[in-house]
Amino acid sequence: MSGWKKILASAGRWAVDLLFPPTCAVCGADRQAGEPVLCGHCRSAFPHWTGRACRICGTPLPDGGARCWACRHGRRAFGFCRSAGLYEGRLRQAILLLKYGGRDVLARPLGACLAETFRARPELKSVQLVVPVPLHFLKRHARGFNQAELLARFFAAESGLPLETRALARRRWTRAQAGLGREKRRANMENAFTVPRPDAVRGRRILLIDDVCTTGATLESCARALTQAGALRVHALTLARDAETHPDLRGKRNGC
Repeated sequence: MSGWKKILASAGRWAVDLLFPPTCAVCGADRQAGEPVLCGHCRSAFPHWTGRACRICGTPLPDGGARCWACRHGRRAFGFCRSAGLYEGRLRQAILLLKYGGRDVLARPLGACLAETFRARPELKSVQLVVPVPLHFLKRHARGFNQAELLARFFAAESGLPLETRALARRRWTRAQAGLGREKRRANMENAFTVPRPDAVRGRRILLIDDVCTTGATLESCARALTQAGALRVHALTLARDAETHPDLRGKRNGC
């Protein structure tokens, strides 16, 4: 870009900021031009669990123990699952705005949040490839994007890991998981995913990326498909853990 073009572009951005002062994409608070779209107050309000957690799926365990109820009563298809926080407060608000509120600008700071969590989790460091959880093409068309893919792109850029967005695909339409119990969620996701390019995952350690983990049924179905296609190991990383449906967390949401 030539010097004049840079000057004109800078002047254009200045004029836009003057007419439409920049605000935080979550709370709407004023921010300075050039500052992140997610203000420091909202970012610091994201819940971080510092107590004991399930060593397999990362679910907070307020009452202690090494594994949560679900991991004690069944073998997981993934190795480890970790989340940046609980699905509540500003984190929940940010995710909903990203998915349904047209605030795709939040994908960058939320992807950075995933990268920060990843760096703090040595059990995930062996992964070799980032794979987002896919949407059915009809849902993706209706929404205009796949939030997991947006998050994965910015996460991969922050972490330096390679990204494969076509490693997984939905083989069929599935009903919305909201409102379904654990067993119905699992049945809903049974054989829901396929691996169009097995060569892309064969012999590799995969990191699945998604926005929210509730019971883990979606992640498990993805992990199972990848493993059957030859993936060496599959771990998962999500922004949030939904506490409402988890037996170990019901009524204990104030611990983070």
